[in-house]
Amino acid sequence: MLRRLSTSGLRLAALGAIFVLFGCAKQDEESLRVALADWFKLGETQYFYATRKCSAGLFELKSTRVSSLVKRARSLPTGIRQIERGEPVVFKLEGQTPTQVTELIMSSNLHRGIGVISSGLGARACMTDPLQIAYYQALLDVEAQLVLDTEDRAILVVDQTNKRLFYLRGKS
Repeated sequence: MLRRLSTSGLRLAALGAIFVLFGCAKQDEESLRVALADWFKLGETQYFYATRKCSAGLFELKSTRVSSLVKRARSLPTGIRQIERGEPVVFKLEGQTPTQVTELIMSSNLHRGIGVISSGLGARACMTDPLQIAYYQALLDVEAQLVLDTEDRAILVVDQTNKRLFYLRGKS
């Protein structure tokens, strides 16, 4: 019995290590552009940097419209349900900035809200100072939209004012 447990334990540890390695794989710009092309009409890449711990990208947008493949949430409860289902969601809460939407998510469920914030904060290491400033300005813009990709654990901000897309993924 002891021998069986140790073999099972080794298999489990090996399987866990494989998931950790794949979960921390460095993202590349081309595969990200391909994935984002289903949701957005991308222009040129203005910035991209990735390590095993984070990814950050800034892309021009030919259109600020988000594809219908991303579910829209016009209320917080609708958005929370979509997050719980693991669906990508774009929050369209009238008069709310992406920062305010994040605060609302945190108020409804602290654990979920911290998960949202941690991805954005974790990606700071992959951002230049000017990119951080532009990102924070977009977070405070009432015209900007917050998109959450729960599968990729990424935060995207559609900066409608400047027709660009911020992509952030930190290790969480």
